[in-house]
Amino acid sequence: MCREEWGTTEEETTSFIKDANACFHRFKIEACGSYQGYAVIIRDKERNPFLVISRVPEDYVSPFYHELQGVSLALKLAMKHMIFHFFFYCVSEDLCEYVKLSWAYKRRCDCPPRDNPRNPEKKLDYCVRCLAYSIYEMGEESNADKILFHIDEIFNDALERQGYPWFDLWATERSVKAVHHLAKSGLDQEMRINEIEEDEKIAEILYKEVYGHGSLQEVMLQMKK
Repeated sequence: MCREEWGTTEEETTSFIKDANACFHRFKIEACGSYQGYAVIIRDKERNPFLVISRVPEDYVSPFYHELQGVSLALKLAMKHMIFHFFFYCVSEDLCEYVKLSWAYKRRCDCPPRDNPRNPEKKLDYCVRCLAYSIYEMGEESNADKILFHIDEIFNDALERQGYPWFDLWATERSVKAVHHLAKSGLDQEMRINEIEEDEKIAEILYKEVYGHGSLQEVMLQMKK
C-alpha cells in the first residue's frame, strides 16, 4: 500500500485501516518523549507515515514519563482507529525494559484483584505496583505515582478494553530522528498525509527515513521506478 492510497480525513483513514486489517497489514507505531513533550507516528508496512501527533504536557516531568505518555497515547490511537496488527517501538531502552518486565509479571504476584475505576462492575486482576522498585532504580522515584498511573492505564487499555494479549514494546534506533524531532517541537498538532507534505521540515525528516533522501520530488520519482 503506497502513500497515495491513504485518506486525508479521519473517515477515509479509518476506511483504509479497516481494509488493511482485513489483509493483516502490519502497521508500525513509534513513540518518543522529551522535556518538551511527546509524540507518536503511525506508519504503514512500508514505513510511510500517515498519522503524526505531538503533544505538550500540562506539567513537565521527565523524558521517561513523557515517553510513557506517548506509549499510552499511541495505544489509544490504535484502539480508536481499530489497528489490530502492529509493531510498537519507542526510543528509550529503559522504558521498553520497564514496560516489558511489568507486563511479564503483571499476574505473577499474589495481590488480590483491584477495583476498576473505569468499570466498577469489573475487577482488575493484574498488578502494576509489585515491580515499582525498577522505577526507583531508574531515578524516577519522585515520579512513581504518575508513572504507575500511566502503566496501569496502558495495561487496562491493552488487556481489559481492547484485548492485545500479545502487546509488546521494542526500542529502536530506526526512525528516531522524526519522532524525536516531534517530541521536542513544543507543539500540539495532529497531521495526516497532506498536512505532513505541507510541513517541509518534518516531511524532509520523515521521507529521508523511508527513502534515504528527503526531497518530495525525488521521492515521487523513486516511487515511479
